[in-house]
Amino acid sequence: MKKVLLLASVLITSACSIQVTKINEPDVNNTRVFSSSYDSVWLAAVDWFADNNVVIDKIEKESGLITAKHKLKTNFGLVCDKVELSGLSDNGMNMHISLSTTVRDKKKKGIKVRVNISGRFEAFARDDFNGRTRSAKGNCYSNGEIEKQLFNYIESETR
Repeated sequence: MKKVLLLASVLITSACSIQVTKINEPDVNNTRVFSSSYDSVWLAAVDWFADNNVVIDKIEKESGLITAKHKLKTNFGLVCDKVELSGLSDNGMNMHISLSTTVRDKKKKGIKVRVNISGRFEAFARDDFNGRTRSAKGNCYSNGEIEKQLFNYIESETR
């Protein structure tokens, strides 16, 4: 009888899972050239971070680099690896993104702004059988919305 209960327990527990399926990274336009001055584009880029409550980790005007990490409550602007639950109740997800923005003066070609975004998530779920929390990690990629927001902001601020 103990063997039957142990086997049943193992089968039920093994049926509960959290699976992450990798997706392909979307092709996103992450670069735009502006005809305004370097200083005005730089200030607009910095202001976008401030207006969107994205805390800057590193800022170097001379090199044109702005980096930031941001914890998100929703996946706005991101597409993430697919999460599938079996025998688990969804508890949520923590997402973190890293933004790296460069502002470069290309002289007669204009001011080139490039945004690179990478993200990670950890999905949490409760095991319906024993109440334990399980987790799995995956990647998130930009869908182009964050870049579009930043570029539109710079455009409107530098007219």
